[in-house]
Amino acid sequence: MKTFIFVQFFLFLNILVAQEHKHEIKVSVSGATSSQLRAYKDVYKNSDKYDYEQDAPTQFNINYDYYYRDDRSYGLYFGYDRDGEHIMAGTHDVGTLLKQEYILAAEWSFRYVDWGWLQTYAGFGLGIVYIDAQVRSDFGLSLKGSTSFAPAYYLKLIEMKIGHRLYLNTAFGVGYKGLINLGLSFRI
Repeated sequence: MKTFIFVQFFLFLNILVAQEHKHEIKVSVSGATSSQLRAYKDVYKNSDKYDYEQDAPTQFNINYDYYYRDDRSYGLYFGYDRDGEHIMAGTHDVGTLLKQEYILAAEWSFRYVDWGWLQTYAGFGLGIVYIDAQVRSDFGLSLKGSTSFAPAYYLKLIEMKIGHRLYLNTAFGVGYKGLINLGLSFRI
């Protein structure tokens, strides 16, 4: 009986190892995203009226990719970006601009270099971004608020993955994921 259980367990492990690993989950952070660059442009445009002190912006991302071929994938992307700016008039803090963005997109990518432990990809994504912006005074009053939807895009110029099944990712591109994107992914 012990031999039978051992053989069954060994066969089960062999089946798990022999899987093709077509699904990938990726968690990452981005810097210099398109929304952050727009905020810096707005700050520069209004610098004669107010001084702005920007909080450190970071966008959090999660991807699901399905590899329908060994070198090509498509998937879904969700990103969250929160940005806060202190609005200064002279030396007085007069309010805060709080902006949150939720991004949902479909993505496609292809691998063009495969050296085993190092892989490089390129691709693109299209989606929509929901923007919620609120201006609050120092007294806690909401002075002005707006919500809107906008199209979102991403052109991934190069993504490098280092590892095997558990990857360290670095991507450089233009659009909703920013100029640089760092993260971890796991292929199951």
